[in-house]
Amino acid sequence: HFSISHSGDFAAAFVSPFVRVGVDVEEATPQVLRVIHKFLHEEEQAWYEREKPGFDREHPDQGPFGLATLLWSAKESVYKWYGKGGIDFREVIRMEGFPSEDVMAIRFMKGKGRSLRLGYRSWDRLCLTWVHGDHTG
Repeated sequence: HFSISHSGDFAAAFVSPFVRVGVDVEEATPQVLRVIHKFLHEEEQAWYEREKPGFDREHPDQGPFGLATLLWSAKESVYKWYGKGGIDFREVIRMEGFPSEDVMAIRFMKGKGRSLRLGYRSWDRLCLTWVHGDHTG
């Protein structure tokens, strides 16, 4: 199982012989704010609006568009982990919160559904997210 991503001058790869994986890397730019309504569910948008003014959690990564980029990247990683396409990011991949500085909780709502733990790092306006685990149809 493998997943690759690139953004600007950066690339990321994630390989596992045992479980499905997904990885995404994104440069944080204000352009993501123009499409936020296409990938965040209404509840996620409300959370985003509450959190963005003071969000830092060790810099993900710098300001409101940095947080939006991180959320986009998280959903991209889950999409790649799933590997079958045909996913509505707003409805099927739902954020459940940030339980720690390095891990997000995600609910994958296709089929029987599944909770996933997604790792992330951000620095210098760059967001990296990854998820791994067995695949459920």
